[in-house]
Amino acid sequence: MAAAEALLAQGAQVHVFEKQSQLGGEVATRAIGSTFVEYYYHHCFSSDHHLLASADRLGVTDKLTWVDSTMGFYWKGQLLPFNGPTDVLRFKPLNPVQRFRLGLSVLYLQRRKHWQPFQDVSAADWMRRFCGQHVFDTVWGGLLKAKFGEDWHRVSMSWLWARIYVRAASRSKGMAKEQLGYFDNSFRTLVDAFGRRIEELGGHIHLEAPAERIIVENGQARGIVAGGERRDFDLVLAAVHTPIFLHLAPDLPEEYRQRLGSIEYKGASCLLLELDRRMSPYYWLNISAEDLPFTALVEQTNLVSPEAYGGSHLLYVARYMSPRDPLMRMETAALFEHYLPFLQKVYPQFSRDMVKNMWSGGDPFAQPLIEVGYQHKKPEPRTPIPRLYLANTTLIYPEDRGINYSIRLGQEVAERILADAPQLVQRDS
Repeated sequence: MAAAEALLAQGAQVHVFEKQSQLGGEVATRAIGSTFVEYYYHHCFSSDHHLLASADRLGVTDKLTWVDSTMGFYWKGQLLPFNGPTDVLRFKPLNPVQRFRLGLSVLYLQRRKHWQPFQDVSAADWMRRFCGQHVFDTVWGGLLKAKFGEDWHRVSMSWLWARIYVRAASRSKGMAKEQLGYFDNSFRTLVDAFGRRIEELGGHIHLEAPAERIIVENGQARGIVAGGERRDFDLVLAAVHTPIFLHLAPDLPEEYRQRLGSIEYKGASCLLLELDRRMSPYYWLNISAEDLPFTALVEQTNLVSPEAYGGSHLLYVARYMSPRDPLMRMETAALFEHYLPFLQKVYPQFSRDMVKNMWSGGDPFAQPLIEVGYQHKKPEPRTPIPRLYLANTTLIYPEDRGINYSIRLGQEVAERILADAPQLVQRDS
């Protein structure tokens, strides 16, 4: 959407084709009572400059509320605070020397402004050397394994640097705690504002209209097939996951296909529970215990008041996994039953009687595997086929996927397109 807005603002004519019945992609929402909530948890940081600039430009900044983050860490049946330096200095699983090394590693990475030196070393190797084996096993190793599973040892330190650096940048000057932002009525507020802006600028939005094939003729992209109908365009921008892109564009050169296909993904499954009570004081509870089948418990109503959801409390039960993991396709009720005894291990007071409703979803391409040397695999927006461009999370590096970076990427791709094809812009003579 950011690319569409940027192109339209310069005078190009744009059509947006969306598979779902609503805009937003991975920011899609569902109704709970009179409001909406995302299928997958979302928030923003005060350092998300591209997102915040878009919210201001689109007139929805006043719909954004900021609250202090509350983060916890599950350790041997205990829920420990894990919000900032004070909590690190009191962190029970580590002795004083180990706490100091943990705090020093975070401080060091927060003050390093350049990620390039970290590209060719794994996060595991770097953290072991800097923090020691016990700190790595207790904190960083568990978190890497929770997110990347059996591939945890391959993750680049540049990825972990970005995670730590961004979190540090989200802390206001003089404040020990970071703040998280959330829109009234969910991130649908921002998505809808983008949609209105696209239409105001003369763009055309086609919902429930998935692209079926990218048309290539005489070596150039000439349009798409959607709904069985050929649609001709001067240029095509594919904002889809790489495996889907490879399916849509069979005419891509084989060497390029192999390069894109070598980028691996981690899937994500999210179970959303509507509960009748609060589970903990934490919005985000890190889970690094290998005996638990989920990787994070996100209590949405510790970020947004339960009043927004008719008094209900919302809890996301999240897990990263292989795209081929059977849990990815498990029905909601079965997934809940699978998780239930483990939820009761984290929250001894939890029972199925507390659950008012539940939903689940899975994305097999949620997170590219940012491995050591990823900079050599990272694709560019311009593909080998003239007039065909790509924009997806594999191009976001070294930062993690996120709305802020998707907006930045969309704007950058629009700039590249306009530089390559200035004839797309209609200007008054």
